[in-house]
Amino acid sequence: MLERTFRDLDLEGDVVTRWRPYQGRDTIVIDPRRSFGQPIAAETGVPTVALADAVAAEGSAERVARLYDVAVGVVRDAVRFEESLRAA
Repeated sequence: MLERTFRDLDLEGDVVTRWRPYQGRDTIVIDPRRSFGQPIAAETGVPTVALADAVAAEGSAERVARLYDVAVGVVRDAVRFEESLRAA
């Protein structure tokens, strides 16, 4: 059980440096050294809330991916992640 719990965390020594909060996927991270610790797209640093809001406004994950220069899969993960936060 503990191993599964720590699988989503990146550790440096005894310190947690990053958390992959969306099903352990590498696309979304929380890293206190980037974007003040808010959930972001790992590669680009775009906040997940910005991507999700852009999809709501634009109506297309593909269009948002082009606008933000982010992979479509990352945009979709950001939308699902934000939806899971709202549902909690």
